Order: sequence, then structure tokens, then C-alpha cells
Amino acid sequence: GYSVFTPFRMLDGTTILIERGWIAMGNTRDVVPVFSTPSGNVSVEGYFGSAPEFGLDLKESKGAYEQLGTNIQRVQRIRPKDMEPHLNIEIMDLIVYLKANELGALDTSRYTPGSGAERHEAYALQWFSMAMILLFIGALRLRKWVRSE
Repeated sequence: GYSVFTPFRMLDGTTILIERGWIAMGNTRDVVPVFSTPSGNVSVEGYFGSAPEFGLDLKESKGAYEQLGTNIQRVQRIRPKDMEPHLNIEIMDLIVYLKANELGALDTSRYTPGSGAERHEAYALQWFSMAMILLFIGALRLRKWVRSE
């Protein structure tokens, strides 16, 4: 699927990219996803953030820009400043991540960075499981050793 970014011109004339969420890809990459974009004076609510760190990082290809249709471009890794020549506008380097209930929002289920405790709990479970397995093997060997004497 695709993360959808739409340029948004603010009242002061500054343009910023709005991350509207995710949309499923068709059966092949040749199928251009269909979605609507609000027009006119629109108020949006979200939070500012830096560009996401997913996608292929092809610096020499300037983000692997592809024109899919009128006003639809596909980019392997979004970099707002690299999009300026393709959109013929100046874009702020920050991105607004749209809230789920906003006009024009798509699937906005996002990973929110946390404390990282999940990884540590999984690591602890892995070692606890290994200790239980080794204890079980040790008990079997001790039982076998006691019987042989």
C-alpha cells in the first residue's frame, strides 16, 4: 500500500505536506489507487513531525520519483525538499500527520514511538524460556545419572 501525502497551502502562503494516512495498493503497481482530496478552504488538525524513515533510501535518484497520473506521484522515500522541483512549490521540511477523524483522512493507524519495553519484555521471555528448557534437560540428565548408580 501507500502512505498518502498531500501538499497543503496555509493562509500565510506556506506549503506543507499533510500525511493523510495509508491506502491499499491494487493487484499490481500499475493500478493507481483512487481516493478523493478535499478542496477549497479546509481546516486540518494533526501534529507536526519529521519525514517518516520508511522506504528505500535512494539518494542518487532523488527519492525515485514517478508520475502516475495528474497530480499523483509515487516516491520511494519522502523528502519534502526533494519534492519541490516536481511540484513547482516551496515546501516546509516538517510534515503534518493528520488525525483520524479529520476531513480527507485515510487509514491513520500509525506506530507511535513508545518506551521500547515490548522489545525488552520479549528478550526477557526468550531468556526465561531458554532457562526453563535447560533446567528441564538438566533434570532429565540428573534423573538418568541417579538411576545409573
